[in-house]
Amino acid sequence: RLEAMSTSSTTPDLSQYRTRMDKCVQTLKEEFGGLRTGRAAASLLEPVVVDAYGSTLPLNQVGAISAPEARMLTVNVWDKGLVVSAEKAIRNAGLGLNPITEGQLLRIPIPPLTEERRKDMVKLAGKYAEQQRVAVRNVRRDAMDDLKKAEKDHQISQDDHKRLAEEIQTFTDAAIKRIDAESAVPVTVIKMNDLRNAGVTSVEQIMANLTGVQASVNAAQSIGSGSGGASFADLRGIGQDKTLV
Repeated sequence: RLEAMSTSSTTPDLSQYRTRMDKCVQTLKEEFGGLRTGRAAASLLEPVVVDAYGSTLPLNQVGAISAPEARMLTVNVWDKGLVVSAEKAIRNAGLGLNPITEGQLLRIPIPPLTEERRKDMVKLAGKYAEQQRVAVRNVRRDAMDDLKKAEKDHQISQDDHKRLAEEIQTFTDAAIKRIDAESAVPVTVIKMNDLRNAGVTSVEQIMANLTGVQASVNAAQSIGSGSGGASFADLRGIGQDKTLV
């Protein structure tokens, strides 16, 4: 890490710490993409890591993931010796999924969501968010330690140390704020009584009242009709392939 702390009079490069904090936020987004919503999507298995070859690898690096049916995922594990490890990783990932093994193919039924499972998803989302807050704070600690050492080695002055520490704190506060924004309502449960009490009469009004929507919903551009009377909305730009629970 000290490579960024140049012995010249130039200002130390703090971008590496910001990049690491940004990665924490991105990781959280990917983990939220894996929360099960009752509909098969390859992103559901993104948080799954497999013990393989003496280390851990993302599931999509040990097999091909696909969604052949609305309620079914499959994983074609390339190495026969990793089938058991892949099955175990999916089963223990906290996603409520139970793979069925057929040779090197894992079939993963996606059961419909229950009220209990929705509550579990909210708890899991909170766990993911807290893990990334800790990760951001660890980056801040590393940066502060580097600044202390740089001052001790006379690479920066005491005033520089103070100024750069304030910049690091600004990066930290911004990253934590983004994590809080992402994790505020990753799972929103809408019940019929809630809709009646709110007096809403259209999908557009439902979308506009969701706390997860950070901007107004334009019915003409953001809401689209699907077959079977389904309606879709692009929330936070995540795309219409996500399911509103």
